[in-house]
Amino acid sequence: MKKSFLVKSFILLLIITMLSFTIMSFTVQAADNASLQTDRINIGGETVDEIITENSDTETGPILQYDATTGETTEINMDEVRQNILQKNSRTGERLDRIEPFDPLGSQQNKASITPYSTTFNKVSNTSDFPYRVTCRISMEIYGKYGSASGFLVGPNILLTAAHCVMNKNDNDNTFAQWTAYPAYNNGAYKGIKTGWAKIIYPSGWKQNHSTENDWCICILNDNIGSQVGWYGCQAYGTNGEMDGLSVRAIGYPSNPGGSLYQYYTYGNLSWIKNGSFDTSSKIVEGMSGGPIARTSDNYAVGLVKGYFTFRPDTGIGVRITQQIIDLIRENS
Repeated sequence: MKKSFLVKSFILLLIITMLSFTIMSFTVQAADNASLQTDRINIGGETVDEIITENSDTETGPILQYDATTGETTEINMDEVRQNILQKNSRTGERLDRIEPFDPLGSQQNKASITPYSTTFNKVSNTSDFPYRVTCRISMEIYGKYGSASGFLVGPNILLTAAHCVMNKNDNDNTFAQWTAYPAYNNGAYKGIKTGWAKIIYPSGWKQNHSTENDWCICILNDNIGSQVGWYGCQAYGTNGEMDGLSVRAIGYPSNPGGSLYQYYTYGNLSWIKNGSFDTSSKIVEGMSGGPIARTSDNYAVGLVKGYFTFRPDTGIGVRITQQIIDLIRENS
């Protein structure tokens, strides 16, 4: 009798332990456009264990460059990149931890045009204002299906977005066909400006583990559209503590509201800062993947939208802009 009681107690304890682990093991959802329409493609939709996401940073690995014209993938020597930047800096003396913003229509810089005002989603009524003008709607097509995401210009011909907005995780990480970026899109192209990409730069770790901190991609565009509309400033922080509590906005083209046709932003603060990622209280939904997460004080981007936790939908996830990303932007601009 006593033995039977002990066996039952052990089984009950095992069940409780398993349930506790299940509750703790939340998932994270990429903020792609996950429409269920048959003519749309689920851009990413990957899930990763929340415990791993919050408590560890996966190695980035070598940085790769893929050339769409030649079809060749080569490894970038980051030591050479850094050396080139240091040599240039000895002449210019500029700050190495940031990319300065550029607005060819300087009189419009840092305007905040919103209608109507909402505590959650704020619709941008005039995307010709800066920095909304340099936030991009991305559209892509593969196998006859279509999807949309977000990104932002960081140089004359450089766009930063999430890796899952360029490479299809559900198709062996092949690049999306007919990928097009539209700056200042507002239910239509701004002054007809649009472009595709010629090369992409991304961490090799993305294809190995699809981890949050590796979910970034630098797109070298076919055209210098940044010279026409401008680009974001970007900031890399030296320590995690400097970013804790930072007031930010997440900007992009959400599927709801707006149907990925209109630009919105949400306010929040950063928390749980890690070497390559962070959490944010900014509300994030599908379609916003790849969009900028920028300081409210001066519109410098400090990260990009990754997604949100499935069981904590009010907590967004951002990929941190690191010094490595800053160096790559500077080297290719």
